[in-house]
Amino acid sequence: MDRDELERWVHDAATKEIFRRRSTIWWTARDGRHATEIAGLLGTSTRSVRRWIQRFNEGGPAALDEQNLGGRRWAHLSEAEERAILARLRPRARSGRLVTVTEIRAAVEACVGHVVSDGYLYALLHRHEWRNVVPRPRHVGADPEAQEEYKKTSPRSWNA
Repeated sequence: MDRDELERWVHDAATKEIFRRRSTIWWTARDGRHATEIAGLLGTSTRSVRRWIQRFNEGGPAALDEQNLGGRRWAHLSEAEERAILARLRPRARSGRLVTVTEIRAAVEACVGHVVSDGYLYALLHRHEWRNVVPRPRHVGADPEAQEEYKKTSPRSWNA
């Protein structure tokens, strides 16, 4: 690709992201700029610039125009598998039974086959819009009858 073709290729970019990637190649080919300098000009990381240059060198212009993979490439389970696990626990949660993270952890680890982190579990719950609901604590020595009696005999206002 000569310089005129390269310049046209850069200016024909469909999106801003593709333009940034193509500009990296243009600055490298035209001026021989280093990756750190280009990264500063584009407001991106040096690692990204080097990756774009490598993709271009290995696969040509078409390789550089591919979209980012994005998403959950290193997820333990797919979202459908996560939904299936939570679907098994949902009837118990809806009936008023407390479903703990320990139970969810056991179900996930049984499916995955290894230990998962707390962060993964809480992200899973957030992803599927499960709320962190905790029952109100009660003291082990609380006497409900004494409390009811106190409510009946106590003054209405302490300021009176």
